[in-house]
Amino acid sequence: MDKTILKHIENIVNSCGPRIAGSEEEYRASQYIYKHLQENCDDTYFDEFDVYPRFYPHGFLKMASILIIVALFTIFFSFPYLFLSLGMLLLGLFIIYLSLFRMNLIFAFDFIFKKSKSWNVTGRIYPRDSNDSRSITKKQVIVCGHTDSAFEMSVMDKGFTFLLLGVGYLLISLFLLILKLFFSQSNLIWVQNPLYSNSFLLFTYIDLIFIGISLIGLPCFLYLLNGLLSGDPVIGANDNLSGVGISLALTDYFSKSENRLKNVELWAGSFGSEECGERGAHAFVKKYLKSDEIHPNFSQAVIPESVGAGDRVFIISKEFMHNANHHPEVCDRLLQANKIYNHQQSEEKTNFQALPCSIVALPFAGSDAGRFAHVGIPSSFYILYEGKTKPRNYHSRKDDLSNLDSTSLKVSFEMIKNYLILLDQELEENQV
Repeated sequence: MDKTILKHIENIVNSCGPRIAGSEEEYRASQYIYKHLQENCDDTYFDEFDVYPRFYPHGFLKMASILIIVALFTIFFSFPYLFLSLGMLLLGLFIIYLSLFRMNLIFAFDFIFKKSKSWNVTGRIYPRDSNDSRSITKKQVIVCGHTDSAFEMSVMDKGFTFLLLGVGYLLISLFLLILKLFFSQSNLIWVQNPLYSNSFLLFTYIDLIFIGISLIGLPCFLYLLNGLLSGDPVIGANDNLSGVGISLALTDYFSKSENRLKNVELWAGSFGSEECGERGAHAFVKKYLKSDEIHPNFSQAVIPESVGAGDRVFIISKEFMHNANHHPEVCDRLLQANKIYNHQQSEEKTNFQALPCSIVALPFAGSDAGRFAHVGIPSSFYILYEGKTKPRNYHSRKDDLSNLDSTSLKVSFEMIKNYLILLDQELEENQV
C-alpha cells in the first residue's frame, strides 16, 4: 500500500509542483484528488470557498511588523507622544495574537488582501449494505490531508533560537516602554534630569537599556521576519501530500467489498488552504455542521499531518497555539492502533524495529484537526517528527519526493486503517 501512496504523491508533485493556496496548481491537484475519489467513493464533493492566501501568514506579519518597527523607533518620544509608540506596539502584537493564535480574519479586508478561491475535495464510503450515511452508520470518521503547500521558512532550519530571541525582544521592549511611560510622570531624580529632552523627545537611562538590548534583539527580530516572509513556495511532499496520499489509499482499501466497514462511514479527501490558517477545514466544518451532515454526537476527525518521514510518531492531545483540545478517546484509539500494527509486524519480522509512538501536547503550530475540536467534534491528528522539535524538512525547499520513506508511510496508513477497524469492531460488539 505504501507504493500506492507514493504513486498518488508523485502524480500530484509531477503534474502540479508547489501548490500555494488559491493557485491554479492547487486547483489542478484538487481535480486529481476528486477524480480518484469518484472512482472509489459513494458520494463525492468539490466545494469552493473564499480565501485570502496572502493574508496568512505573510500579510498579517507584514502589517504587524511595520507597526512594531515604527513603535520601536518612536520609543524615544516624550509624554504624551509616547502613547503613540505604545499603541502601535500593542496593535502589532494584537494582530499577531488575533491572526496567528485565534485564526481571525478581522484584518483581512478585500482592499488590502486579494480574495481567491480554494477547494475542499472529499468523498464518502458508506458502511456495507447502506445507500446513505444514516441508515446504518453509527460513527463517521473524517480523514483528510491538505492540498496546498507552504512558503519556505528558512528560519525553521535554525531551530527555535531566533524565534525565542525575537519574541523575547518584543516583550522586553514592551515592558521598557510601559516603564518609561509610567516613570515619565514620576518625580524620580533620574527622570527629572534626563540625558536629553525637548518638546517631543525624552532620553533616559531606560532608553540606554533599550538600545543595549536592541543591539542583539533587533537583528534577531529582523532575521526572524526575513526567515518567515522571504521564502519561495515549496513542494510539500511530506507537508502534506503524505496525508493526502494516506487518505486516497484508504478509499482504495475500504471501497473494496471485502473491506467495507459495517458501522463506520469513512469521509476522506483533502482540504484546501491549510497553510493560510486552516481555512479549508474551517469552511468544511461550517458548511457540513450547518447541514447536519457532521455532528459532535456521531462524527470524529483523524488528520494525518506530515506523516511521510520521521523517526517517531506523535499523537496530538492539545494544540496550545490554537487552543484546541483533542479527544482522549480518539488519541487512545490511535495509540492502540499503532500497537496493533507493531505487534503484527513483530510476529512477521524478527528484526522489526517499531517507531516510538506517544500522545503529546503540541506547543507550536497546529493542523486542520483544531477546526473540528473548536466545534466539539472529537478529533486528533498524528504527525511524524525527526527528533523532538519538528517534522522532517518543515516548510523547507528540501520537502520533496526524495525525502519520503516507505516505512513511515506504511506505519501512518496502518495506524488509521487499524483505527477504523477498531472503532467498527467496538460498535459491532456494543450492539450485540
